[in-house]
Amino acid sequence: MTISQKLFMILEKKHISQKNLADSIGVPASTVSAWKNNNSSPPIEKLIDISKVLDVPVDYILDESEDFSTDISVLGHQVESQNIFGNDQILEAYQNLSLKQKLRVQVYIMELAEEEK
Repeated sequence: MTISQKLFMILEKKHISQKNLADSIGVPASTVSAWKNNNSSPPIEKLIDISKVLDVPVDYILDESEDFSTDISVLGHQVESQNIFGNDQILEAYQNLSLKQKLRVQVYIMELAEEEK
């Protein structure tokens, strides 16, 4: 399932029109229509806005499957400091991700930064 298909499946299930979405995130209705027709994709910043309007995590929109698990807990690890991994480990793990996974990480970081404001 593409991002576009997932986005419009959620809109349909939540009974939100393309126009209402467009108005809520500050884009023209034609932009949302282009996303639906796969002529373009929402930019990262708009994915965050969309996730807020639809009340779903950005990860859910980006996940190509229809099922979504929100279990992101770190099981079996006792966290003694705020960092589970060192910076080098984080960088190495990031470099080994696919392009799609890197996008998801970037969106998540942007969401966290927004929470801090």
